Amino acid sequence: MMNYTFNRQKPLSKYVVDFYCKPLNLVIEIDGAYHCEPEQRIADKERQQRLEEMDVNFLRFSEQQAREKTWTGF
Repeated sequence: MMNYTFNRQKPLSKYVVDFYCKPLNLVIEIDGAYHCEPEQRIADKERQQRLEEMDVNFLRFSEQQAREKTWTGF
């Protein structure tokens, strides 16, 4: 992606994110099926809010979107 480096399974604060790009302060999360569980949705929302308070930007995709490349914009 435009010569940016992404770290996989990067610790940020007390969390580990799927992908992180430091120059963009960007997290990309790929959510598997268990992220649809009500308890996990709540935990994911709280986790994302805490990281966004640290000025981290988020992109979130389902595993299906990532596999099928059904998203646009890149």
